[in-house]
Amino acid sequence: METLNAISLAVVERALIQARAEKSFWQKYRWYIIGGLAAMPPQAALGWWYLRRRKAKKAALKRSEEETGLGPYSNMEGQR
Repeated sequence: METLNAISLAVVERALIQARAEKSFWQKYRWYIIGGLAAMPPQAALGWWYLRRRKAKKAALKRSEEETGLGPYSNMEGQR
């Protein structure tokens, strides 16, 4: 009985290897491609949002410095 199980296991393994080898590129990598393409729009949106937010923060900081008169070197008045 053990030899029958070993033979059937070997046949199944060989069949799986052969079936895997006969797959096309699309069949082998379909889910990797779909996953990669699905991940791109959220990454692009988050990158756009981050850059927009950073630009707005810089503009707000500059506007605040201009309104208060406190620039990056404002505490150095009269010092040499």
